[in-house]
Amino acid sequence: MVSKIVTENIEALKNAPQTFESIYTIIKNRFTSELFGEWLENGEICRMSYYELYERVDLFSKAAITYAEKQESSSKFVGIFLENSCDWVALFWGLLQAGFKPILLNTRHNININNDIVKEMDPVFVVSEDKRVDRAVSVKDLLEEGKSVKFDKSMVNWADEIILITSGSTSKPKIISHSGKTICLQVEMSADIVKTNQSIQYNAKLDIHNLAFLPFYHIFGLIATLMWFMFFGRGFVFLPKYDAQSIQFVCKRVGVTHFFAIPLVWNKTVAALEREVAKQGKTEKFNKAIRFSNKLQNIFPLLGPVIVRNIIFKKVRSQLMGEKLAFLISGGGFIAPRTLEVLNGLGYSIYAGYGLTECGVICVELSRKSKFRNGTSTGKIFSNVKYKISEQGELLIPKDHSMNGIYVDGKFNEFNEDFYPTNDLVNIDETGRLHIIGRLDDVIIGPNGENISPEEIESRIDKGAFTQEAMINCQLPGAEEKQMVLVLADDGTMGAFEKASSLKSVFTSIDTLTMSERPVKVLNLIGTMPENFKGIDRKALSQKLEKMELFATECTRPTEEEVTRTRTAEYTELISKVCDVYAEVLNKDRSEITETSNFVTLGGDSMEYVEMLSKVAEATGRNLNMTETPLITPMAIADYLIEQNKESKE
Repeated sequence: MVSKIVTENIEALKNAPQTFESIYTIIKNRFTSELFGEWLENGEICRMSYYELYERVDLFSKAAITYAEKQESSSKFVGIFLENSCDWVALFWGLLQAGFKPILLNTRHNININNDIVKEMDPVFVVSEDKRVDRAVSVKDLLEEGKSVKFDKSMVNWADEIILITSGSTSKPKIISHSGKTICLQVEMSADIVKTNQSIQYNAKLDIHNLAFLPFYHIFGLIATLMWFMFFGRGFVFLPKYDAQSIQFVCKRVGVTHFFAIPLVWNKTVAALEREVAKQGKTEKFNKAIRFSNKLQNIFPLLGPVIVRNIIFKKVRSQLMGEKLAFLISGGGFIAPRTLEVLNGLGYSIYAGYGLTECGVICVELSRKSKFRNGTSTGKIFSNVKYKISEQGELLIPKDHSMNGIYVDGKFNEFNEDFYPTNDLVNIDETGRLHIIGRLDDVIIGPNGENISPEEIESRIDKGAFTQEAMINCQLPGAEEKQMVLVLADDGTMGAFEKASSLKSVFTSIDTLTMSERPVKVLNLIGTMPENFKGIDRKALSQKLEKMELFATECTRPTEEEVTRTRTAEYTELISKVCDVYAEVLNKDRSEITETSNFVTLGGDSMEYVEMLSKVAEATGRNLNMTETPLITPMAIADYLIEQNKESKE
């Protein structure tokens, strides 16, 4: 059983030097014929064993040494700018084994950001398929350098430092140094997981297929996906592409059992599913089944998920992400409670975790009862982390579980404090579980001086069919000071009735908030919100709205009449005529225009806007004047025309 492997391997690690070499040696001595990696090529499943991986590690070691000798550089750093693959893993271990310190570059970063890091850290070379990266050498060209050289033990000279890069979403990314000791402590934490929740083992045959979705340069991907599962000889499934269709296909084709991702992925998955359910008119039935499923799993935490997966939601699971998927982890940010409720209700058993680049993974909710997994808990902090909480409520992580330090302008600055300040406000409940209240620098100071967590408020707002929501503190153009603003975004697929109904849900939710928690304005963003690896980037969103780099319209509470009229014949006829005009003025096919189509994003300019208003007035026989706030969707124009007609009659 995996639990026996866990016990034996962790005991061996505790008795070994706390280095990267220790981790790799234990893995290599224990696993050989076991499956390491799977991926699809031309529709066929390709496989690599652990033994084949070790051979590839040695190939990269000798190739790196040979290539570096020709570069006339004394640096011991080498960059990795690749997506997850068997070669990423082999290269990572191969570089360390050869005495090089891998810099795990973020492929989602702008090329200029990565090149700035390359310039600052001065690596010998960077392994990258993207030639825009400075000092890039492809995997093929690197291996070619080592072909004429035979690997021998004299090439083994283990390094014990790796470099991770923070997301750097609103400022310059931090360059973080971790030693083998810190990563060894992270690996040892996995004992708590298996001890608390045996379902991570999946089944008695240990048939684990872990989707390598989270990038290995991300702390959660490196620790929770790669280190934890590789240390126990489990298999990984690598993706050809990262779009939703590819993920679904690979999950079903290979039979993925474990899938770890950031909240953004899970939130979007559930949002898309619920939109499809709504289109089929099955929302009430679906919600009832989800509630029943979660209740069943609370009463029968072992048997309940089996019934849900094989009977209640068998068909939905087979269509969504496959029938074998059973263990999910969400890490890297706040996940909506509704997302947890739906995924757990479907039998996917999702567990929220918490960690940060500077300190690694700190905790994961591990309860088998869905009532704990559906809440805001990220679980109990791992037993070997002797944390503290400051008077402000900030979580402090001990030095042993923190980074070595950071590099600034290429110079190493050691972290010498007893505790690392996480910048996260937290609460520990009566069961010992950690709840993240919010980021210290995201917290909004309320009108009475109280700290308000935007994520906590967002979790209490029913956003309906809107795809994104964000509570921000923002000084909008024309405002005298910063105000609490709720921003909503949609993908343009909502119908008029759906949007009106969703706004009704939003404002009803706002009514349940205290006066100090309520936003001053509600905005509907035209487009998508800026995002970082953790989700919505609130700081960037505020800045772009303040600078008018994003356009948003103010929303008002819809009346019952407004919600109802969206299905009247008059409204439908108006919408159709306005859509016809949009297609004519913008020279678009009529099928491309819907009631929520955005005139600006479709390419319309100011002159065409004036022409459009004129043609709409002509087509509808109603006066349509320029308004202070532009009317840029057919739905907005129809609303305006009906209101104007109503006022003229009065």
